This record gives sequence, structure tokens and C-alpha cells, in this order.
Amino acid sequence: MTAFGEDGQILDAEFEVEETAIGVDIVLHSNGGVSRGKPAYNPDYIATLETILARLAVLGGNLEGAWVDSKALADLDPNDRRVKLETADYPIRLSDVSDIGELRLQIRRSVSTIGRSERRSAGTGNKSYD
Repeated sequence: MTAFGEDGQILDAEFEVEETAIGVDIVLHSNGGVSRGKPAYNPDYIATLETILARLAVLGGNLEGAWVDSKALADLDPNDRRVKLETADYPIRLSDVSDIGELRLQIRRSVSTIGRSERRSAGTGNKSYD
């Protein structure tokens, strides 16, 4: 699935919406840079994450939690893969969030720390947050 940005252009980032017994799960695929001649994957990840959060806020949605779901971290307990926010606890009523951009930044900062240990690398370490 893809989303349209505020300017009406298609955002280049894949995500899925899965119906659950109490609502929906939204799975936003990770992004990655150009590697070994392959084009960037999900280059509009950041804009898509913020767009999803903002649109859920308008609809009165809640963020019940967020988790990293990757092959590299599949052996970790779900609690160890849970995104921990700096200034809020779950559930978050998104319509009460005054700065969706700041929420997105907190999510991204937490994601970058999940699974880091001496035996495990979370990537190249060349992370930037817009």
C-alpha cells in the first residue's frame, strides 16, 4: 500500500494495514540507502510515518504501541522490541499530540536503539533524523 503526501504526490514507502479484533495494525516497511547498485528502499519512510500518524490523529486514532519487527531481531522478546517513547506512555490519543513531528522523532530515536548489544549491530550507524 502507498500513501499520498500533503502535496498530492505518491509517497515512495510501502506499508500494510492489517485488521485485528480491536482495530488495525499498520506495518511500515523499513527504509534503506543505495547499496551495491540497488536503489534506495522506501526513501519516503519518514514522510510516510508522519503522514500515517497525522491522519490517524484526525480520525481520532490511538497508538497502542509500536514494535520493531525484523528478521534480525526475531529472537528478541516482543517487550525488548517495543518502541519506548521519551515523553509519553501507551496508549497515545493521537488527536491530543500537539507535535506529530516530535512524536515521529521519538519513535525513530527509539527504533535506532532496539536490539543494540555487543553481539548485535543495528546497522551502519549512519543514521539521521529529519
